Amino acid sequence: LDTGCCGMAGGFGFERGEHYDVSIRAGERVLLPAVRAPPPDTLIIADGFSCREQIAQTTDRRALHVAQVLQMALHEGRGGARGPFPEGGYVREAPRPQWRAAILAGSAALVAGSIGWWLARGGRR
Repeated sequence: LDTGCCGMAGGFGFERGEHYDVSIRAGERVLLPAVRAPPPDTLIIADGFSCREQIAQTTDRRALHVAQVLQMALHEGRGGARGPFPEGGYVREAPRPQWRAAILAGSAALVAGSIGWWLARGGRR
């Protein structure tokens, strides 16, 4: 589309291989360069989850949903949020990789402990 498209199409863009590549190429045609071009104080708004996710993964910006923009207007007024980007306090960052590893290790320990407890009790009788 001449107006731009993120290319994600729901889960399509998350699939490895050709779907991911098509998704990136579609986003890079118009939308992603347009997100990277404006000055840092420009709000990036995208209502679709897929679009916001593609923007977050391929640029240094985080797009806001229109409801977040309304919330920002109510709380911040005309000046907007403070910081390098106006979306600063209105989007959650993805968990840091070390947290993912800790969560995975904790989950594995829980599963292993549950299996051990089940086996100690004699398993299925």
